Amino acid sequence: MPETTIHAVILCPKSLQLWRRSGCHDALPFTSSDSFGEVLLGWAKNLSAEVFQKCLFLTWFIWFRRNKLVFENVWDPDEAILLRHSRLVADFGEYTERIYGGISPSSAPASRSKWDPPSFGLVKVNVDAKITEDGWVGLEAKAALFEIRKAKAHGLRDIVLEADSLVLVTKMKKGSFSFAAIDGVLEDISSVSSDFSSIVWSHVKRDGNFVAHHLARRSYWFTFGFCTMLLGAFT
Repeated sequence: MPETTIHAVILCPKSLQLWRRSGCHDALPFTSSDSFGEVLLGWAKNLSAEVFQKCLFLTWFIWFRRNKLVFENVWDPDEAILLRHSRLVADFGEYTERIYGGISPSSAPASRSKWDPPSFGLVKVNVDAKITEDGWVGLEAKAALFEIRKAKAHGLRDIVLEADSLVLVTKMKKGSFSFAAIDGVLEDISSVSSDFSSIVWSHVKRDGNFVAHHLARRSYWFTFGFCTMLLGAFT
């Protein structure tokens, strides 16, 4: 019977004890699927961001150990795996705090269904992105980065950045970036954001972001389109 990825990484007795000893045992009830992709989706849905991150790191270490055995006939002991795993988790946490600690944490942002004008003295930047079949969710973050840079170029100091991507807004407000695919873009957003006197991240539902969404759908730039609306409240 051919070895499956799930068995090699999780269900094999030698792997299973690592899951139990590393603090990742909460992931075990969500490993019943035959598809490793479905298992990952189950983890993302049912585990906290911190545990999900630890599970991804442990998965990589176990798979790396398995490949060393297969191709180099070298077996890394459990203690070495657990030590490397704990160090990576700690280092990543410290890295995230240092890079993104300047963004004020908060609870999940409240979502609104209609657009509201900005408060006096502020400029609201409404962002949306149109993604093609070949695109990826990180383009939402790229659109936000483009618009923040545009606001900076206009000499704006106090802005409200509003988007209909709850994932993006939540991550920027919490400073919680655990998806490596867009980590570089989020880091750039955080860096540029530090140049403003104040920047507020706001989530609005798609209906409330209709104009930006409609314009983005009608624009094209390489594989995606995006737009912004700069609206200020001044005398």
